Parts: sequence; C-alpha cells; structure tokens
Amino acid sequence: MSDPYKEFDRNARRSAPRVLLWSVVAVLGVLALIAVVMGIKYATANWRGAADQREKTVANGNYRIASYDAFFDKCNEIVAKEAIIADFQKQYEDAAPGKPKQDALINLNAMKNTRIEMVQDYNSDAQKAGTRALFRSDDLPYQISIPINPEEPTKCAA
Repeated sequence: MSDPYKEFDRNARRSAPRVLLWSVVAVLGVLALIAVVMGIKYATANWRGAADQREKTVANGNYRIASYDAFFDKCNEIVAKEAIIADFQKQYEDAAPGKPKQDALINLNAMKNTRIEMVQDYNSDAQKAGTRALFRSDDLPYQISIPINPEEPTKCAA
C-alpha cells in the first residue's frame, strides 16, 4: 500500500498545470468580456450621446420653455439697456463741462460696455444650433449688432 501523502502529492502535481491553465483561461475570458462591453460602449457612444442630448433638450418641455423665454428676456434687457444709454447720452450732451460731464461719460461708457456683454451673451446662445438656439422665436433677431444703430433699434417682436 502506498503512502497517502505521496499519492496526494503526485495527484496535485498532475492537476496543477490544468488548474493553472483553466485559471488563465478564466482571466482571459473575463478580459475578453470587458473588451467586448467597452467596444460596444465605444461604438454606440455617438448614438447614445445624441439620444441623450435630444432627451435633455428637444424632449424636455421645461428646457424648451426656459430657452424660448430666455431669448425674449435677453432681447428685452438689451432694449432696456439701449433706452438707458440714450438717456445717459442726453445727460452727457447736456452736462456742464468738468466733473459733471466726466461723470456722465463714465456712466454712458459703463452702460455701453454692459450692453456689449449682453449682446455677446444673446448672440452666443443664438449660435448654439444643437441646443438652445432651436427654441429662439422667429420674431427675434438671429444676431444683434454690437454698435447701436439709432435708425434701427433692437426689436424683440414683430
């Protein structure tokens, strides 16, 4: 009769390569599965991203309403700023020379600079063709010019 420890040792030595082989196969199988899943995610990224964008913009009623309203709000703020600029322009022209005229000029320039920032913000949103610009009303200007044109003031409705 053989020693049970020797028999166990001999069986362990014979099965160790098979256990190692199956372990490597299992690890490679898991890595292959991960690679396939990542490949599918990569291949469908554009489609999933476009669908997600549509869901967050076109299919979202709150986004549509907020974007539509935002264009009107921004446009009307620019119109209001133009009225303030016209008022400051008159104050500047009527101001006495010296400090009053200088103060009027500072106020006028500050309002013009604020209007420029507001116009840039409006124009930036109007160019966002895939998102916000989809909901700009046709009654609103596509772009608003930076210099104020007294002959054609900004209009926010037809």
